Amino acid sequence: MNRIGKYIATFFVISTITLLIYGISAAAAGSGIVTGSLVNIRNKPSTDSKVLAQTVKNEKVELISKDENWFRILYKGTEGYISADFIEVTSPIEKIGYASIDALNVRASDTTESDVLTVIKKGEKVTIVNEKENWYEITYNDGTAYVYKQYITVDGETEYKKGIIKAEVLNLRNGPNGDIIGKLASNIVVDILEEQDGWFNIDYDGTIGFVSVEYVTVDEDGSLVKALLESRKKDSDISNVGDDNIPYNKAMGDKIVAKAKEFLGVNYVYGGTSPKGFDCSGLTYYVFKQFGITIERRASLQAKNGKTIKYSELKPGDLVFFRANGYAIGHVGLYVGNGNFIHAPQTGEKVKIETMATGRHRDRFVTAKRMF
Repeated sequence: MNRIGKYIATFFVISTITLLIYGISAAAAGSGIVTGSLVNIRNKPSTDSKVLAQTVKNEKVELISKDENWFRILYKGTEGYISADFIEVTSPIEKIGYASIDALNVRASDTTESDVLTVIKKGEKVTIVNEKENWYEITYNDGTAYVYKQYITVDGETEYKKGIIKAEVLNLRNGPNGDIIGKLASNIVVDILEEQDGWFNIDYDGTIGFVSVEYVTVDEDGSLVKALLESRKKDSDISNVGDDNIPYNKAMGDKIVAKAKEFLGVNYVYGGTSPKGFDCSGLTYYVFKQFGITIERRASLQAKNGKTIKYSELKPGDLVFFRANGYAIGHVGLYVGNGNFIHAPQTGEKVKIETMATGRHRDRFVTAKRMF
């Protein structure tokens, strides 16, 4: 082989190794430009995580993937996360995926209430350009459309077995017999990464931990998870049931919302009922208690209090309930107006305001109650 041939071969090998080290496919990686004057690159998609490096305005970065409002990027040998607020996408991330069920709906937007544009068969290929919670945005004709992530197998990604939590509440630990780092409720679906001496190393929505194999049902062929998702879908059929012309005290509603907003940024704590930390129903329980209104402690029981309100009749201060973790009612928040609600989401997050007019919260909405 001549000198030029050796050089080309060496360059090809080094380039290939570099791509493998950083997990980037040349066809899949996108690119972007930093728009902030000084932007942190973090080790996790969170402002509370460690800063690995910094970059400046107009620097170019490679986009590996997107995790809600964060991009996983590669910049001068450093792989980490940058908030999507500080990235202008110049070339979108593209991944190849394949339908994993016999008939998969392709929809106009990221909700099951949107129009079905077409149906694709098992094994059909799609090009993924973005992720939005439970949905993939894919190329469709001259624009884009949406498919449910659960039913897409992404090329090059490991497909892990699914497990379903069968304990009422199961401790999530940092190692086999390790410290408790969280709690998982019955019927939560997790990815099983590996088994170690009677423990599963699992991934639940990005949180890695260990649970006893005794309390997890392994879904060998996907049928159990499919049945669970179908049952959850049926639970949402009552989303606009309620009485008309329920009296509403605007002054009280505004006070309740203002009180709840005082706790924005407070950490989620399982079982928490004070400003030191709240879980979802602990927040609503505490806020109403400040106004002499006593409601039940658990979300499923709070849903039995008050008067039922139609989704279309929601007012600030009303309680809103959602399917979650396998329960017909497993989550609660406080409506604040304009399609938004305040809630304590889950372990690792803080009390915040999110929309329930679109996306996963709208899809999981079950009912609403007025307590005053």
